[in-house]
Amino acid sequence: MGKLDLLAKMTFEEDTAALTGGALRWVAPPETKLGSVQADGLLRVLDAEAAAALPAPWSLLQGDEILVEIKMMGDKTDRIALDRALLRRQGRQVERREEPDDGWLGQETLWIVSGNLPRWLKGDWELTEVAPGCYRLGPAVFGFFWITSNKLPLLESLFPFLITRRDNRLLEFISWAAQRRSAAWLGRALEVFPMDEATIKEFRKYLPETDDPAQLKRRAAFARVMLDVVPEVRAEAQAQARQEGLAEGLAEGLAEGLAEGLQRGRVEGLIRLLGHKLGRKLDSEEAVRVHERVTSLGVEPVEDLILSAETQELEAWLLAQSSTAS
Repeated sequence: MGKLDLLAKMTFEEDTAALTGGALRWVAPPETKLGSVQADGLLRVLDAEAAAALPAPWSLLQGDEILVEIKMMGDKTDRIALDRALLRRQGRQVERREEPDDGWLGQETLWIVSGNLPRWLKGDWELTEVAPGCYRLGPAVFGFFWITSNKLPLLESLFPFLITRRDNRLLEFISWAAQRRSAAWLGRALEVFPMDEATIKEFRKYLPETDDPAQLKRRAAFARVMLDVVPEVRAEAQAQARQEGLAEGLAEGLAEGLAEGLQRGRVEGLIRLLGHKLGRKLDSEEAVRVHERVTSLGVEPVEDLILSAETQELEAWLLAQSSTAS
């Protein structure tokens, strides 16, 4: 589930500030000083008044910081998973108490974001639905909310939460997102979401017919990207095109322009991914080094290294002078 988790975190990181009008900002959390215990992320409240005017769950604020646990499709949401989330929340609570010269006396809020509400929760906790898909868990002295994205409305401002949807609700979200997000984002999402062939075919039912030029352009761009990255499908399309007398157009359009555009988009995605893991934005020289590594090693080896390596290893790899560093 590593790629799924990174997709969710990157979406929160990239969209939170814009979608909340600067009311909240997603930040990479420091590692809680309890072994390797680390949360998925922290939401720092920069403008509580503005955030309170946003749709829930953004408006469910208690305190100046929210520890967020993201449960994607395939992640566990059992009692042990919840215990670990509570441990990470408590670790952050202690960490903030120990910060020098702070004098913080608050309580760290915990949000758990998943597609569904586990059935067993009703027997262990008092649940109060404070907004559609948003449940307060109690009794607790801190803000404790379980956010079920399957029940959240399809709103642009809630996009980072909706990415955790499951089953048919996930297909509904992806088809909705396909009309609003770039072909690059949609391609990245379809690659990492665990969907079998039958589910992908089911996805077609959720794509409504449209004559909107912007949506048609976005769909066409995505189709071209998929043809470029899946040789078997491209071959089938080329064979059909030859029968229809369109082979020349496919050869020029897919073999040249699309290949170059896809490569550039994937490299830019790797640069953002590396910056996310390092907790900072890469400067122009570092971005050039990533381009050199991809040219020398290929996209997949570089992506696998970024996903699997630790922060110190990635810093050393980035500083290496040889363009063949691996």
